[in-house]
Amino acid sequence: MSAGDLFTDGALFPGRLGGGYDTQVLVDSPVGYWPSSEASGTTLFDASGNNRNLSVVGATLGARTAFPFNLPGPDYDGNDYATSSPVNWWSGVSGCAIEVWVRFDAIVAGQPGNINSIFGDLTSGNNGCLLRCDGVSGSTLPLVWYLGSSSGLASTPAYNLTVDTDYHIVGSWNGTTMRLYVNGVEVRSESHSSPATFNMATRIASSEGGRFLDGCVHHAALYNTPLSAARVLAHYDTALAA
Repeated sequence: MSAGDLFTDGALFPGRLGGGYDTQVLVDSPVGYWPSSEASGTTLFDASGNNRNLSVVGATLGARTAFPFNLPGPDYDGNDYATSSPVNWWSGVSGCAIEVWVRFDAIVAGQPGNINSIFGDLTSGNNGCLLRCDGVSGSTLPLVWYLGSSSGLASTPAYNLTVDTDYHIVGSWNGTTMRLYVNGVEVRSESHSSPATFNMATRIASSEGGRFLDGCVHHAALYNTPLSAARVLAHYDTALAA
């Protein structure tokens, strides 16, 4: 069985797929999609069909139960991460999206800028796409979505997350407005109209060479087109029905 076979038919890999959720994601043509349901090993396989697998550094695969799918999930302990090779995810586009499920076990103190990163990465103001929590303190994690563009780094206002809670998070940009969704609901937005570029490695549970996360991150996806509010809600509702 090849890595690609894992995602062509749930019967081939029982207990490791989100079923209808995977179908919803793949309908929207992600450029990378990592369910992260591997039971062991050091590779998160790309289910998008683009063969952009992530290498796992230190995290234990299959050690968690990924809500709401009741599937194996990875455990990131505040010192480890997963990363791709450098990839041109998109360049000069006028729409894109980033999606992930996450649960923070605890805040990782002492990181640069008190930042705990979830998914994506940044190298400069005109290159990157990243969901991260800035200025973490106590049990509060201020979530911000950053997007590199020709006019510099754009971002949404922060939305507070808390530890020990499961979240479905989507950032979607349609060429004029960046929208941040949490659990199927738009919670923040920001006007933005400059072409976006993300042509570097992407990471899970870390960014910019550090800024680690303690918790479980799974079903991460990148899209070089936006997700509408209806599609975001369809993903979320399908997951809860899994």
